[in-house]
Amino acid sequence: MNTGAFQAALVGLLILTIFNYFNYPKEWRKNRIFNIIVLIFNTAGTLALASVMAEYKMIRFEGFKWTVSRLGTFYYVITIMMGILFGLRLLVAIVYGLIMQAAKKDIPNKNRVILADRRAHSILFLLLSAALAVTGYINIGILHSTRYDVHIDKPSINDTLRVALIADIHAGAGTWRTTYGDLTDRLLDMNADILLIAGDAFDETTSLADVEYLSEALEDVTPKYGKYFVYGNHDDYTENWAAQKMREMGVTVLEDEMTVIAHDIQLIGRLDPNDNSIDLDDLLQKENVDASKPMIILTHRPQEFKRISQTGCDLIVAGHTHGFNIPQFMAVGLNSDMYYGKNQYGGMTAIVTSGVSAWGFHYKFPAISEAVEIDITFD
Repeated sequence: MNTGAFQAALVGLLILTIFNYFNYPKEWRKNRIFNIIVLIFNTAGTLALASVMAEYKMIRFEGFKWTVSRLGTFYYVITIMMGILFGLRLLVAIVYGLIMQAAKKDIPNKNRVILADRRAHSILFLLLSAALAVTGYINIGILHSTRYDVHIDKPSINDTLRVALIADIHAGAGTWRTTYGDLTDRLLDMNADILLIAGDAFDETTSLADVEYLSEALEDVTPKYGKYFVYGNHDDYTENWAAQKMREMGVTVLEDEMTVIAHDIQLIGRLDPNDNSIDLDDLLQKENVDASKPMIILTHRPQEFKRISQTGCDLIVAGHTHGFNIPQFMAVGLNSDMYYGKNQYGGMTAIVTSGVSAWGFHYKFPAISEAVEIDITFD
């Protein structure tokens, strides 16, 4: 699994920690109590993140796992937000100074005082960062049900098809035990004909206990056309671990292949690009896909939607982005066609879910955690 992402995040946070420290007021940095508090918070946060990265799935005590993951989350969010706010403060001061210099004007004393007031800025930034961390911490644990209507302009034996879509469960540090019970309730309430899981059911922190929680959550969900899964970028494809666990749960794993459900609906499951997926046109030819019949593609990353829409695909569903999240939205969104929601690409409908949880950290804002219901009608 991708531990390199965790390591890069840890190094980046350490750099931000140093940057933040030297942006605090000089009198604070000379204060022994302040330095002790900063040292304790940063040391505990760094150790918590390192534990999540390297040891989380081996920790047996649930209370300690909860404490480590939550402490790491607050350190992560507060440190990044403080770095962003201090960076914006520095940028504003530089740009304002350049504008005044270009206008050949002196900066008014009142504005100099405002720009130089590190104490007021630091207090404000700390309050904002802490409030965002608490809000995101609460928000990720509230699971919503989101519903979409989709019409496929092709004939089918079926009048309707109800699809339940979930993604990005990230069983482990990002998810807690209560989420699984809520997930079961949401899926049962949907009474869907088929369940699609668009990747990242697991990640680097997944323990055998987490696998068991997820297995119990999906055990009572028995749609008549089955449960289907494709790999995400955090699922263990190379060692076949994720596939083995999913199959033990009664879930069909699609690895660049097509299956027919409900007599005439073609469901295509794509491998993640990191897993050496084959070209889509080659896949459609290999699987003898009939573009005149309804075609649904299940994938993880919301990419190349315009190209896919030209193949005759009617509906594509994905996850991966976790929705629009502050402050980490740019990490995945810049390389995706959509952050979240429903959109049309020619005759193809694209739906991207924000996912059940999030990777590594127990935080999500302003995006929501969700399970998606899609009611499809046919021509």
